[in-house]
Amino acid sequence: MVTRMSELTYAAKRHRIAKAADATLSGQVVGGVGASEAVESLVVLLDVSPSMLARDLPPSRLKAACAANAELIAAKAAKHPRDLVAVIAFGGETLLLHEPAVVGRHVQSLLGCLKSPQCLDWTNFHAALTRAGSLLWGDDGLAAIRGHLLRFLTGLAHRNRPAASRARGALGPDGCVKRIVLLSDGERTQGPSPGPVAERLKAQGVIIDCIGIADRASVDEVALKAIASRNPDGSPRYCFVRDRQKLIRKYRTLAGHIRPVKE
Repeated sequence: MVTRMSELTYAAKRHRIAKAADATLSGQVVGGVGASEAVESLVVLLDVSPSMLARDLPPSRLKAACAANAELIAAKAAKHPRDLVAVIAFGGETLLLHEPAVVGRHVQSLLGCLKSPQCLDWTNFHAALTRAGSLLWGDDGLAAIRGHLLRFLTGLAHRNRPAASRARGALGPDGCVKRIVLLSDGERTQGPSPGPVAERLKAQGVIIDCIGIADRASVDEVALKAIASRNPDGSPRYCFVRDRQKLIRKYRTLAGHIRPVKE
């Protein structure tokens, strides 16, 4: 009898935990806190090659790009404060400007990392995407920020959801939709082709947006379109922007949540 009651008690507790996790991810109120949607994990990739110092997007391409990324971060903090954001600068190598952080709690720190990023020689899309992937999926990545408890809760919720719900795709094992936003003003000048790593990330459910800026003649739009994910109509999630204000508006829209559907 004692064993049977213990099993029933454990099962009841397990059901309550799974139900609470499902409610958190689906937008119900849990413990008096409203949760709008499943959390997103976003890595923004910022080209900091020397050409980004050109002044055709006043005061410079780099400053305009930083302002656009700051707009995205501020919008996420306001609309989706539970989301996770990391910032990577890239040239021939990568620099982690900000580790993955809950945007609502660390908005000032995230904005601060964009004030004066260091320029790096060359442009290596492969290195940038590889570093982003390590944050999204690695042991030291965004899943670790959420902690073992949340992974446990969302794991229970995942197992208790109907198969149709689980099949909607692109939710990582920690319950996060995973995204990358890559901005560049040029073409690959160092490193291997980014194609294989981009395809691997997309196959894992990562949604990739690519933005080309400033001078269309110098931007490798073919490569950026190939890196980008596809919309339901088959068009690439890529756009070219040559105006600072339009760039800021574009990044404001990128702060919104995406509900991916597995093909």
